[in-house]
Amino acid sequence: MQFRISHVARGVAAVAASAALPVVGVPAASGAHPVRATVAQDGPACNEAEAQAAVRQKPFRRALWRALGRRFARPKGMPASDEFVIGMFVLYEVECYDLTGDGHDEMIVEPACCNTSSPDPWAIFAPVGDRWRLAYHRLRANVWSVHTSTYRSEDGSHQASVEAKIPVFRRRDALCCPSRFKYAYTVYDGTRFVRRVH
Repeated sequence: MQFRISHVARGVAAVAASAALPVVGVPAASGAHPVRATVAQDGPACNEAEAQAAVRQKPFRRALWRALGRRFARPKGMPASDEFVIGMFVLYEVECYDLTGDGHDEMIVEPACCNTSSPDPWAIFAPVGDRWRLAYHRLRANVWSVHTSTYRSEDGSHQASVEAKIPVFRRRDALCCPSRFKYAYTVYDGTRFVRRVH
């Protein structure tokens, strides 16, 4: 399964100016990826090892099993593997980006499991000292992609966000082919992460 880690250039101004990051109302093309840039910062590293450790911590693990039950726990008898970060979930994607404007990257982590109909949980971890703390999560999500983007508010200002591309199925749609998509944007309101749906 594909694994990608991206360090994206900081700052809302840089986000708004970058053609690689879509603005609300202009969804990203299929397969589009954020700009990669190596970014040095204080605090914990944003990498695969730290992402694995973050999703295995009690706050995320407990929230995941509370939301989904134990349906996605690794079956008894299945050999242990470093590939599984929690239950049957593997680490699918990690992005490192400053979502709050404080000059420090947050870490966006997306585990993946099983098949098209499986839930697609994802989370935002914020740096606190030398550790990552769970700041936001969507656990029963059904998304086709999660990536950093730009949210344009009603007053026309731009804000760094996490965009989730959500399939909308009609009754006879196959799982491969939803009739349309809607988009949800998670932004920082100065105190916490909140969700905006379009």
